[in-house]
Amino acid sequence: SAVKTFLDCKRKFYFQYLCGGLKSSDEKDEVLGTKIHNILHEMGSEFDERKVAPLLELCNIDDRLDLEISLKNLGSFFREQKTALQNGRKIIALEQRKAFKIGDFDFTCRVDRIDSVESSVNDGDLADLANPKIQIIDYKFKKNFNVKDEGFLQLLIYKTAFEREFGDSCIECLYFDLLKNKAFIMDTSAEVEAREILDSALLALSGEVDFC
Repeated sequence: SAVKTFLDCKRKFYFQYLCGGLKSSDEKDEVLGTKIHNILHEMGSEFDERKVAPLLELCNIDDRLDLEISLKNLGSFFREQKTALQNGRKIIALEQRKAFKIGDFDFTCRVDRIDSVESSVNDGDLADLANPKIQIIDYKFKKNFNVKDEGFLQLLIYKTAFEREFGDSCIECLYFDLLKNKAFIMDTSAEVEAREILDSALLALSGEVDFC
């Protein structure tokens, strides 16, 4: 998010990260999205919906109503995830934090979810059956999520964080639009484009920056 802020507006980056003068947004949709993320985390790797009610009890009445409506809209998402988990998919990490370096820069990230997905014979090489694919998933809870506006810089950074741990060739990164129950996978061309953007940003940050 720091790199994206720098690319969007250098002055905002200056105030937020160098001066500490800007607070995070507290818009209703963003706060709701954060709470949905937390609930998904607390449900665990089995998507145990029985854990949701106690969490809602802790909310005030206004937040609870918004959350219940939102969770109802995620019904198809929950059903599909449970089916996938019964058919070989495994959630191996939730809210996974990682500190790492890209060039001379220190990065930290927190990934919503990491899955292990069994390969099938239809995928091609039988040798792949012994090496499950790793999916790095970032949840998006936005009414009008647009992957073109979002770009894939975030997913590229996530992939870089874990490629030594899992191996570059077996990692697939994707955004998951919770409201539309739809995945947006970072393909090779999107990864190359994101790499060029990241390299350009880090090069600019390596020198003297004119924040005016």
